[in-house]
Amino acid sequence: MVISAGPRRFTVTQAAIERLTAARVWLRPRFDSSAAIGRSGAILNHVLAEPYARIPEGALAWGADVAIGAFSYVTPGTVLPGVRIGRFCSVATGVAVMGADHPLDRVTTSTWTYGHQLSAVVHEDFGVRPIQDRRLPELRWPVIGDDCWIGEGAVLRPGITLATGCVVGARAVVTRDVPAFAIVAGNPARVIRRRFDDATCEALLGSRWWRMPPDRLAALPMHDIALTLQALSELGDAAPDWQPEPRELGRLIDGPRDQDAGEAGDGIAAGA
Repeated sequence: MVISAGPRRFTVTQAAIERLTAARVWLRPRFDSSAAIGRSGAILNHVLAEPYARIPEGALAWGADVAIGAFSYVTPGTVLPGVRIGRFCSVATGVAVMGADHPLDRVTTSTWTYGHQLSAVVHEDFGVRPIQDRRLPELRWPVIGDDCWIGEGAVLRPGITLATGCVVGARAVVTRDVPAFAIVAGNPARVIRRRFDDATCEALLGSRWWRMPPDRLAALPMHDIALTLQALSELGDAAPDWQPEPRELGRLIDGPRDQDAGEAGDGIAAGA
C-alpha cells in the first residue's frame, strides 16, 4: 500500500537518531546513523524494519511499501520499491528494479495505447482520446530471500525471486528467479555455480538458522559450515524461532505528531 494523503517532508534530527537507535534500527550499514543528520526527504510509502536492520531514510520515498529483515542492510543510493528483503542480506549501492514492461504486440510500444495521462493531454489539445487498452500485466515487485548478497549496480526485473543464500554479481541484470545459494553474474545474469554442494545447501535451508535468536546464533561457529551444521542438527526441532516486532521507519524518523494540528498522532500508521 502506498500512502495516499500526499508526501510529508521530514528532516533527520538527533532526536530521530536516538529513537532509531533505541528501536535498534539504523540508517547506515555500519550501525551509525549520524551521517544522516540534517538529511531531508519525503514519506511516500511505509518501510517496516525488523530490529538490527539498516536501511537509508531515502527508502521512505521509493513509492511502494518495503520490508526488511533483521541484520540486513541496504546501502544509500539503492532504490528498491515494493521489495521484501529477508534477514542477513547485504545490498550494495546502486541496486535498482526495472520499470514496468511496455507491450511488444501492439502497433507501438509507447504509452499511446494505454497511458491515461497521455490520453488526457491529447483530449485537452485535440478534443479526442486515443483508442486504448489498459489491460497490462500486473507489476509485481521482486522478493529477496534470507542471506542474499546483491552487488553494486545490479538491476532486478520485477516479479523475480532471489532465493535464500544467493549472490548477485556487480552490474548483473537479473531477469529470472535465482536459485538458493546460486552465484549469478552478467547481462542477462546466468548461474556461475552454487556456493556449496547440494547436500550442504539442503542442510542449510532445512536448518533455517536465520530464524534463531541472536544470542543462540552467536554460539554457533558460523565461519565453519561443518561444525555449524553439526550443532544445528543436534538442536533439531528445539531450535527456537525468533520473531521480533518490526518497526515503522517513518514513525521513528518523523516522531510524535501534534494531534491538535490535525495530524494522525505518532507518525505513520503501519501498512497492511
